Amino acid sequence: LVGLTLFAAPPAAPRHPAPAPLDDATIVAIFDAANGFDVGAGTLTLASVATDGTKGDSGSFEPWLDTTGSALAFLSQATNFDAAAGNEAWLDVFVRSFTNSTTTLANTRNDGTMPTVGQNQSVSMSGLATRVSFASANPGLDPADGDSVSDVYVKELDVPATVLITDYGLGARGGLSQNPRISADGTHIAFESQARNLAPGKNSTVTDILVENLATGTFATASSSALGATGNKDSASPSISAD
Repeated sequence: LVGLTLFAAPPAAPRHPAPAPLDDATIVAIFDAANGFDVGAGTLTLASVATDGTKGDSGSFEPWLDTTGSALAFLSQATNFDAAAGNEAWLDVFVRSFTNSTTTLANTRNDGTMPTVGQNQSVSMSGLATRVSFASANPGLDPADGDSVSDVYVKELDVPATVLITDYGLGARGGLSQNPRISADGTHIAFESQARNLAPGKNSTVTDILVENLATGTFATASSSALGATGNKDSASPSISAD
């Protein structure tokens, strides 16, 4: 099993025992390589498919379900979900809408095209499936990113638009950023970063946990002391509250 997501739903009698006592969550969605199994409804749905229902021609990984159970973000090496995703060597980011029965490529430029090289990883999605965060080493997603060092992006699914979160402006590149986690309300994003010039007080290449307020564009260092001193060793694996 590569992931487990809980989401609220009307009471139902599951055919299989839940993995742990639940309060207001009565359906457990378990994903095995992006195959969705709804315990409460007793249905098995293959989520890693193209819009026309064709099964992926390669592996899919890291599924992330929104809080309503209506959409799933995941990584895939499949080349038959979108014509632009033709290189099996790279993981791409997709969003499957169960409401619209569509599968959308997320790691694209604002004009909808996709650069041909660069790995993507660490997908997460906001609660109402309006934003997807991911890390990418693809230098062609945004004009401000001219290298193959991993950066953090947010895909605005309603617009659509691809936003470079780790935008260094005119400053020197400060190091890789990866493993983003977006809040359920889509307002904040936490991620690992070695960048020296994103958050105040961070001036070393030690990996810290940074949090950006997406409304204001301001960064804060979460892996710091009460006095604001950053850690002298690496910090990793961020998680973030719903709001």
